[in-house]
Amino acid sequence: MAVTQTVTLVKSGATFADVAEAIETFNTDNASAALTSAISVLNTAVSEGTLTVSAELNASANGVVITRVWDDAAYTSAGGASASRPAISSSWTRTIA
Repeated sequence: MAVTQTVTLVKSGATFADVAEAIETFNTDNASAALTSAISVLNTAVSEGTLTVSAELNASANGVVITRVWDDAAYTSAGGASASRPAISSSWTRTIA
């Protein structure tokens, strides 16, 4: 059975033209070794076919909603619900469901 994870990233006061701009801004504002490592884990799972990812701007265009569908084993291997989350700037909020 697959595990669906929804991640919402919102930047206070921002308006983004598209998903790519929102994600690029998030990555720039929150650059760290921990974020680079987390992105590497995600990219590896995508390339292995154990994770699919889709994203869209939220209704206010000030953030992005990312939907991840994990293979059970890959989700567990990546740390599951207790996985370490990189710290983010105070101008951003992150919710994970």
